[in-house]
Amino acid sequence: MRFLPFLAATALGLAALLGPSVVLADPVDSATASAFGVQLSGPVPLGPTPEVESNLGDELVEDSLIEIPADPVATSFTAHVEADTRATDEIQARLQETISGAAQTAPEAWSARGFAITEDLDAAAGQVTADVIESESTAACINGEVVFGSATRIANLSVGGQAIPILNPEPNQVLLDLGGIRVVFWETNWDPATLGTTDGASTVFTNALHVTLPLNIDLVVSHSAASVTCAGPGPKPTPRPTGAGPGPKPTPRPTGPAPAPPAQPVPGQPSF
Repeated sequence: MRFLPFLAATALGLAALLGPSVVLADPVDSATASAFGVQLSGPVPLGPTPEVESNLGDELVEDSLIEIPADPVATSFTAHVEADTRATDEIQARLQETISGAAQTAPEAWSARGFAITEDLDAAAGQVTADVIESESTAACINGEVVFGSATRIANLSVGGQAIPILNPEPNQVLLDLGGIRVVFWETNWDPATLGTTDGASTVFTNALHVTLPLNIDLVVSHSAASVTCAGPGPKPTPRPTGAGPGPKPTPRPTGPAPAPPAQPVPGQPSF
């Protein structure tokens, strides 16, 4: 009995050393990831900038841009975007803490990841400003099922000169909807409860910030997306050729009583 406390302490020590079990992703047949920094429609439009995309087996694709246009009505910002679908099942998310906080069953390693960070945003003649806007979308296969992740982080957001606080961050949170101005934080089709998508799509997307303003101004900041298809099962046994009949049937055994043995002659009696 003296050894039981020692064994218990050893087990606890090993558990602390190894840490909690990490849910890793299964192999996938395909993976796609994409991201862009800023997209703006309206009087001075701007296409997705900068923008990246990758497919399974590609090296990490990334791009950075400092956008300071001469037109004061346009958007100025600094952005960095990444698309990661390297042939590994251990891709780490930059915003994993946010993903795990929204869905505790989410894996901690992924097979596809799109990420965008936009800094020093000044859009629509100063109507929308922020210090940092991040977005991440992830996808993986766990036990043969596709699961997704999504995360967003924004620091010091201001719309129309008014600071917009973000309390209790959650997906698809409408921060402002008044007078033709609508501000949506963490716009996504991710469902944290199921790790799937709310619209049944095979791709998860995340818009960290989506703002609509008068004059048909539509601004998306820090967009990311990711998707995978799970690897199929192993080869199945070769089926019998169609039209081939069944094999020969075995000869049935007789079901009646066994025949009697032949009569033997009795000594001393003539045989006929």
